[in-house]
Amino acid sequence: MDGGARRRRDRVSQPEHTRRAAGAQYRIDHVRRPARHLSAGRILAARAPARRYHGHRRERARDDSRGAGGAVALAAGARLAVVRAAGDGGDDAGGSGLVARRTAGRADRRIAHAARVTPPSARPPVRPTALFLGADAGGSHSTVVVGQPTKVLGRADGPGAAMRPAGAAGAAAVLAETARRAAVQAGIELPVQAAVVGAAGAGRRQEQAELEAALVDAGIAGRVRVLADGEVALTTAFAHGPGVLVNSGTGSIAYARLPGGEIHRAGGYGWQLGDEGGGYWLGRRALDLAGRAQDGRGEGSTLLARLLGALGLQRFDDLVRWAATATPAQVAALAPHVLNAAREGEVVAQRAVDEAARELVELVVMLGRHFPAAGPVPVAITGGLLLPQSPLTAAFRDRLAVGFKRARLVPERIDAALGALKLAAELV
Repeated sequence: MDGGARRRRDRVSQPEHTRRAAGAQYRIDHVRRPARHLSAGRILAARAPARRYHGHRRERARDDSRGAGGAVALAAGARLAVVRAAGDGGDDAGGSGLVARRTAGRADRRIAHAARVTPPSARPPVRPTALFLGADAGGSHSTVVVGQPTKVLGRADGPGAAMRPAGAAGAAAVLAETARRAAVQAGIELPVQAAVVGAAGAGRRQEQAELEAALVDAGIAGRVRVLADGEVALTTAFAHGPGVLVNSGTGSIAYARLPGGEIHRAGGYGWQLGDEGGGYWLGRRALDLAGRAQDGRGEGSTLLARLLGALGLQRFDDLVRWAATATPAQVAALAPHVLNAAREGEVVAQRAVDEAARELVELVVMLGRHFPAAGPVPVAITGGLLLPQSPLTAAFRDRLAVGFKRARLVPERIDAALGALKLAAELV
């Protein structure tokens, strides 16, 4: 061995914990705690056992000292993966000889050699298949799907996760639990790579940012984007093309995307200010009809008996006390009883459903004014009250044909959670 090679070997193998390699600049990648911090151009031997795999890199460093004699000059820009060995053995030990628990000098040689034989250009990292999450978070019901844009691996339903009244922390807790059940069904572990959540009550950027932060903290995904639930459903229905989407669930709202991409909305101001034609509005109508039936006003209704039976109450006074403390979601849960009574031919219930349909069509008419004067306007519907066999869907269709003749109703049912999953894939 010539004198220059011996000096180079000695520089690398001297038993010091750090050593600057002259003339080399290193990118230190995939170094995680508790490995000690390395600055550019320095070599540091770790001194305690640890796993040798870091993230998705499952490379095995070769301990090939033949020919080089351990005298290795680190190339500029080489990736230096510093790990701690799981045992004292050589290449067959848990640490694969990358940094064995020997003298610091020998460890230094192995670190240098690992950097030489595994440059980024020689063996690019193999990334696992990316997985995504999409969620539709309504006021009384939520759905979470996990998988890929073309393949759903897991789906779970949960309670409502709207921003109001639960707030970001409450909504995130519900969605995280629902996401975990979807992940169990899919046979995967959270977090996924990215998630998009369409959330009721999150129509403003401040609300969206609060829920995004809470969901990242909950560990569902590395990156989270929150949008208004209607906006996600709008994109699900029409991709990025024009159309009007009407959503009737706990509340009601309509969105429109114009041919130029501009988005408008109507309604969706909450149960205190509106939500006409939504679940709370129709549930409140059910309570009104029950009160009228108690007094004998109007044409009579079975809704009082239906509500008492559904809520496990005995008398009208019990219903009064229940209504005094009921949440908006609990009142909205009464809406299906109005739909059932209408389906069975009860006149006052049918009238209430028709009024709800009229309110929803008004949202479409208002948004339709933003479209060009000529040509059809695609209209899609979504939400728990606008199911295919719902009396409200039939009443809406009939009123839309008369009230907005340019409308062309999209026949397909909108799966907003699946649409959110596809949007999540666009984040990366």
